[in-house]
Amino acid sequence: MKEQALSLARGAGDPGQGLNLLREYLQAHILRSLHECEAFRSVAFVGGTALRFLHGLQRFSEDLDFSVVCAEEYEGREWMAR
Repeated sequence: MKEQALSLARGAGDPGQGLNLLREYLQAHILRSLHECEAFRSVAFVGGTALRFLHGLQRFSEDLDFSVVCAEEYEGREWMAR
């Protein structure tokens, strides 16, 4: 994973773009990990980054925002330990 991420960043047109590509790569990796541990059964991905990933909005946001949508099923500590 590290080499793939660094290769992506190095292939960018300028250092700023490379940094953004690296951040986006890491965000996608985190989201995939959360999906695989079924975190999204009780948590929704919201905010600017969600708009970019899910709806193609042309903006960059560094943070990943989540909202608990089903408190009864929320097991944050358990899926973070996975």
